[in-house]
Amino acid sequence: MNKAPLNKFAITASDFDLEAFNEAVKDVRNTRKQVVDFGGDFEDTREKLNEAHEGLKKAMTDFNLDEITKLTAECKRLTAKLETTPVTKVQAFDLAMNKLHEFFEAECRAPKDEIQLEDKKAA
Repeated sequence: MNKAPLNKFAITASDFDLEAFNEAVKDVRNTRKQVVDFGGDFEDTREKLNEAHEGLKKAMTDFNLDEITKLTAECKRLTAKLETTPVTKVQAFDLAMNKLHEFFEAECRAPKDEIQLEDKKAA
């Protein structure tokens, strides 16, 4: 029985780019969570937007400029959240997965593009 070596890339601990690995995994983890959680809070967000609109109307009748400014920003934020599509979330996840694949294709070292940039900065 011939098993493949555990360390397929024959890489040493000092050669392994832990920072690049952690960055790639963090991006995959965060974007995956956004894709999975997408749309789970739409009803709550709609409720908050309606409350913000009501509060904005009240602040306008009271001429409360601080409250108007705050609630206008909140309405814009909630509206943008409701207009977000799953496509952007999936694209971000795909980009993160591509980054992880590039790391493994570079044999667990910094991808060549990053190494070349670092060499140029050092020069």
